[in-house]
Amino acid sequence: MSAMSFVKRASNGKWILTREAKLWIDSEDSLYLAAYFCANVKFFAEILFYFDSPKTSRELFNISINEYDMAWKITTTINNRLVWLRQFGLIEFQEFSLLYSITEKGKEFLKTVNPIMSESIMHREDDTLSEMEVILDERFVTYFQENKNSVRKTGFGYFPCKTNKFENTLYDFLTQINNDSKIEAINEFALKKYKIKDSSVRSAINTISAMGLIERITNTSYAVTDLGYSWIENQSILSLLPLFQLRYLFFFEILLELKDSTLSPKELATLAKVSYGFDKENVFEINNRIAIPKQAKLVKNLSAEKFTLTNRGKLLLERYSNIFGIEKLKTNIKGTCRYR
Repeated sequence: MSAMSFVKRASNGKWILTREAKLWIDSEDSLYLAAYFCANVKFFAEILFYFDSPKTSRELFNISINEYDMAWKITTTINNRLVWLRQFGLIEFQEFSLLYSITEKGKEFLKTVNPIMSESIMHREDDTLSEMEVILDERFVTYFQENKNSVRKTGFGYFPCKTNKFENTLYDFLTQINNDSKIEAINEFALKKYKIKDSSVRSAINTISAMGLIERITNTSYAVTDLGYSWIENQSILSLLPLFQLRYLFFFEILLELKDSTLSPKELATLAKVSYGFDKENVFEINNRIAIPKQAKLVKNLSAEKFTLTNRGKLLLERYSNIFGIEKLKTNIKGTCRYR
C-alpha cells in the first residue's frame, strides 16, 4: 500500500492514510481507485483499450511485450492486472474459452482515462514547427496578475472526464450552469451525461469554482462569472493555462524543466518534490497536469514515458515565463507556494 502512496509514516512512526487514500474512501467509488491505478501502473488502462474483441491473457501479454516494450518474462504480471480489472467490474472472464472481455462498465470507464497508445512510443513530429508566436487571451492573463497572491495547491482536483478532454466537459458544465444554476439540475445533468454521483459533482464544481469560472450565489445555486463567459466565448485550452498556473503547483514549471531535458512522469514527480513544494513524489498528479499542456500542444511524447517541449511550448515559455514568474517559484517549501 505504501508503494501506491495510500499510506505514509507519520513523525511518530505510525502509518497514516494519505490524501489519495482519504479521497478514495470519501468518494465511496471503486472507480477512483481504478483511475489511480491507471495513472500509476504501466499497461493498466491500456489493457481495456485492446478489448475490441475478447482476448486471452497470453495475447495481452504479447501486446505488452511487442507494442509497449515491457520487459516481462512471465505472464504473472499481466494476470495480476487482470485480477484487479475483474475486481473493479471492468472486465469479465469466460472459463470455458479462457477469454477476457470488457464489460459495459469498463467501456464507460475507458472514456474517463488516458491510455497510452502504442504509436506514441515512437517519435512523433511536431506540428507546431511553423508557428512564430503564441499569444494567450489577455483577459485570462490579467485575471492571473490580479490574483497572483493565491495559494497554489498540489492536489489537481476531480473532474469527470479524461484530463485531455477537459475543455469539452468544462463547456458542458458551464453551459448547464448558465441554463439552470440550481444544484439539483446540475446533479441531474451530470448523472445523465457523465454517470457520476452528487458527491463527485460537488468536487467538479469546486474545481471549476477554484479556477474563477463560476461562483456560488446561494447554498444551492451557482453562476457563471465574467471570466467563465469569456471562456465560453473562445473555448480554447490555451486560455485556461493561466488559471491552472494560478491554482496549482508545478504547472508551467513543467515546461521549464522540459526546456533542456526529456523527462518521464516519474522524473517530473521527483523534481516536484525536491524543488517545487510537493510533500511526496506523486505520478498521479503529474499525469493529470501534463495532459493539459499535451492537449495544448506545448508538450509531446518522445516515447511512451518521455516528454519534451514542442516549438509552441518553447515560444510560450519564452513569452510568458517572466509574466508568470516561473523561475522565481523554485522552492523547497513544502505543501503550498505563493507568487513572490
